[in-house]
Amino acid sequence: MENPGSKEPLSDFSIVRAVLLAFVVVILLFAAFEVAKELWMQNLSMQVLHIVFIIRGLTISLVAASLVGWLVVRATSHLLPQRDWSLHNRPIMTNRIDNFISWFIFMRWLAVITAFILVSIVIWVNRWLPMKVWDPLILAIGALAVLNIVYFLIHRFTDNNRYLLPLQTYADLVVLVVLLHFSGGIENPLTLLFLIHIIIAGIILNRKHLYAITATAIGLLLFLAIAEGTEIISHYTLNIFPHFNIEGTHIHAAHQPLYIISFVGMMVTIFLLTAFFISTIMDRIRYDEHQLEQFADRSLEQRQLIEKALETTDTGLCLCNNKGYPYWTNQIWESWFENESIDKLNVLKKSGETVSVSDTLDSGMARVGEVTLKNKGEDTQDKTRIFQITTAPLFDKDGKADRTVSLATDITDQKEAQEQMIRAGKLAAVGELAGKVAHEVNNPVTILSAKCRLLLSDHSDEMSEKVGQELVKITNAADRVADIAQGLLSYCRTSSPERTEINIADPIRNALSLIERSASRAGISIKNQLPDELPKILGNEDELQQVFMNLFLNALDAMPEGGNLVVSVLDSDNSKIAKSKFLTIEVRDTGAGIPEKIQSRIFEPFFTTKEEGKGTGLGLSICSGIIRSHEGTIDLYSNLQKGTRVIIKLPISKHIKIEYSDD
Repeated sequence: MENPGSKEPLSDFSIVRAVLLAFVVVILLFAAFEVAKELWMQNLSMQVLHIVFIIRGLTISLVAASLVGWLVVRATSHLLPQRDWSLHNRPIMTNRIDNFISWFIFMRWLAVITAFILVSIVIWVNRWLPMKVWDPLILAIGALAVLNIVYFLIHRFTDNNRYLLPLQTYADLVVLVVLLHFSGGIENPLTLLFLIHIIIAGIILNRKHLYAITATAIGLLLFLAIAEGTEIISHYTLNIFPHFNIEGTHIHAAHQPLYIISFVGMMVTIFLLTAFFISTIMDRIRYDEHQLEQFADRSLEQRQLIEKALETTDTGLCLCNNKGYPYWTNQIWESWFENESIDKLNVLKKSGETVSVSDTLDSGMARVGEVTLKNKGEDTQDKTRIFQITTAPLFDKDGKADRTVSLATDITDQKEAQEQMIRAGKLAAVGELAGKVAHEVNNPVTILSAKCRLLLSDHSDEMSEKVGQELVKITNAADRVADIAQGLLSYCRTSSPERTEINIADPIRNALSLIERSASRAGISIKNQLPDELPKILGNEDELQQVFMNLFLNALDAMPEGGNLVVSVLDSDNSKIAKSKFLTIEVRDTGAGIPEKIQSRIFEPFFTTKEEGKGTGLGLSICSGIIRSHEGTIDLYSNLQKGTRVIIKLPISKHIKIEYSDD
């Protein structure tokens, strides 16, 4: 997030304004000095006046250089770019060099324009230089412009810019010496531009290049001073201060050995001290920057570690200031709450009170609440999600709570699991009650059946044929109720984990007997196509009866308008059943079928396609678990409006071998 206190860097146009401002300041200083000379310096001797003019030139040059340097550094966004460590925008060395080169090229254009203006004013307006130096000065300024174009092309169309900065600096020193030679030599106060080059070199280059450029600047200054002092090359007088005149001959300071030695000695000392101090300062800055980079790397690593840990645990994190405004959130929180704080989420505690940042800060204690949000997805199974949010205060070094941290976890599955456990408990209670009811019904029904049979056997002669027929109906109905009650008792009682050799047809017939009446009322035809004799399997009859009971009940629910329920044996290997290692049972209905997109979830616990209150979602899950415990497999195949097939494979007991004839 942006720091609201940060300032926008000034544009390149602001740099131009800064240089123009510095130029205006220099003009004003010159004007002020001229006024002071006319008012208070009329009676000074020539020697004193000469020294005063030298001091004036040096002072104005230092002021101008300092002002330009300060304004440029303050205005430019290329020389000292702002860094945002938190956004991983730390500049690498290549980008930094590119920034320096671009800045150098831009500043050189300013130097070309400024030099042209100064030369025009000095020669054409103030007549401080002779007209014959106009051409060489313009050529030198033109050379600087051409070099700048070459630098721009090299920077633009090549990737190897490693030596471009030193090349620019060395070339600029040579051009500077040429300009100084034709504008007063070492008498020109702008010799301090050597110092600016050294400072810039210390900032943008390493120690090796800094001292090399310092040595070059010293060498060029010595060459200029000695060459003009010995009159190997001509000296062009800069008439900004008076010169001695003996017998019609100008005595230039540039020809005085004492002045040359003192000036050059002073400048060399300043150059070396500047190089030493700037290198020491920059080494310290670079060391601190390196330490800061290491610290930033460690901080980023720790932050990434925390983010990964939170993502791994599927936890959302939000940090808020004391006004409840979130200033840092992780991706999980944003994906859930779109960067909202708890104040806008309406997080509720169990007591019904709302959790807020201000209350958490005032109490100094953690608060736990829940919030329910609607999903934006199209999945109808997950319309809402429930989140538990823990909000705790963060304390500053003085022990004052000034921020809060909120951790959010998705507890939708936990809530659903709790509800499903409650439902499962209710179903278990209902099953136990059904067993007790069946037990209570079984005794009187058995007595009723026995009494009817006793009447038929002992008093058949005393009753009419009609009464006898009705007693037979009562006996049959009582037997039917007794069978159902016995089936319920067998289904509801806790099964033994023991496995015995059984005929799979027995639990299937028992399960069918329990649903025959319901199937008949619904218009469903049951077809039991199991053969009379089947290979025995090693299994638990009660558990297998539960499996087939669940399958049959699902089939009945899928055929509310009638249909066919078929139970048969398949031969998966297309050979005799006795030769197969598995006994394959198929339960097939002609019901509505199951959509293909949810068939993969059909065996998940508590997953159901039935209406609320008509299914628990446990039946097929229990069937799958029982069949796996028998070392078998269960598969489901379904087509909409065509029905469903459930294929169960159970291993045949190795202890029983049944021989079948080939007939």
